[in-house]
Amino acid sequence: MNKKFLSVIGALIILGAFTTSQASVISIEKLSALPLANDGMNKVETRENIIETAIVADEVITIKIVPGEMRFDKTKFSVKAGTTVKVVVENPDFMQHNLLILKPGSLDKVGNAADALAGMANGAELQYVPKIPEVLYSTPLLNQGDKFELTVKVPNVAGEYPFVCTFPGHWRMMSGIMTVTK
Repeated sequence: MNKKFLSVIGALIILGAFTTSQASVISIEKLSALPLANDGMNKVETRENIIETAIVADEVITIKIVPGEMRFDKTKFSVKAGTTVKVVVENPDFMQHNLLILKPGSLDKVGNAADALAGMANGAELQYVPKIPEVLYSTPLLNQGDKFELTVKVPNVAGEYPFVCTFPGHWRMMSGIMTVTK
């Protein structure tokens, strides 16, 4: 690991952004190896991305996985277009989960692409996040007890943006809507 990144992790721990146990739970090597598209689409947020924008979040939304029920505790939330929102995802469930924010009307396309990843040898390595432009933001897979802060620059276009878990078999039950208003 590079020294700059270790310094960032140390600063985050000191500032209370996450604990040392969280730092060890979420594999930094795993996060840094994930794909990032050049156009900002299909972006897996890393701790480095979060540090740059954590202070400027206009709003914090917390979404928890409901243990044993294959659902999020929130299925709807509203945000203003153009703002920066921190989406905190907490997983108390024994199963792995992730959270993707999608373009309007793309739930089925992304879900079907995630299903295809389940049958691929590198699906887990890709965090079951399809590499398609309909995926705006995504978290890594979260194990039981993990919490991840996803900093989202809300699109300027009003509409209903689905959010979903794409761990194999989950997307049909684990979804909701982020409503973007002007």
